[in-house]
Amino acid sequence: MDFDSKYHKSQVNGTIYITTRQELAKDLRDSLELGAGEIYLRDIPKNISPEMIIKIVSALGEIYALRYKIDFCGDSRGFAYLQYIDEKIKTKAIQILPQRFKTRRLNIRVYNSFNARELLLESVKSFSPVQLYHEMRKFSPFTMMRVFELQHERFTYILEYRNNEAAAFAHRDLRNSIRKFGPQAYISWLDKCHPASRRYGRSECCQELDLELRLPEPSKCNCFRFKEC
Repeated sequence: MDFDSKYHKSQVNGTIYITTRQELAKDLRDSLELGAGEIYLRDIPKNISPEMIIKIVSALGEIYALRYKIDFCGDSRGFAYLQYIDEKIKTKAIQILPQRFKTRRLNIRVYNSFNARELLLESVKSFSPVQLYHEMRKFSPFTMMRVFELQHERFTYILEYRNNEAAAFAHRDLRNSIRKFGPQAYISWLDKCHPASRRYGRSECCQELDLELRLPEPSKCNCFRFKEC
């Protein structure tokens, strides 16, 4: 395999990206950028490079992207995210890749990726919901911000992003700036395993604010949402 002719390699902070050089149809690329067919690789040894991973996994099909996480020394942090161009390969890959790794004496585990893309922001003291909406737009762009009023003027925020990667950048930036939102403010991932996932979920009554950031029916329920422009 001629690696350089098939893939582009780059690095942004603690992530090495290996992406296809193929020209893909817009609909297919958009679907993949949203996380379609994403696979989670875990327990990657420090001495296993992303190129070695690509060599093994590409035997099942054309690779769209590998996001390989590294530490400050450039060694593997033990996990990566993988996508094939054909997302239907995902099911077969989860079944077959563990054995392919074992034949090379690698105990790399292969899982379905939840593609977590929501963050939970709680105990904000310094901003009203509208102020927080404008402040959040300074960080990684979100697709939606849902606001739940637990008590009078006590709010919990759920921020939804385009994909896991965008959410990860936002999580990092918000964690580094969390004190500006109040002394007890904290940010966490909201995935299927989080206790708050069942509590908040996706409220059907959650109204979208109008262009002037006003609620159409203020008495309808205790939540509302902002969409990113």
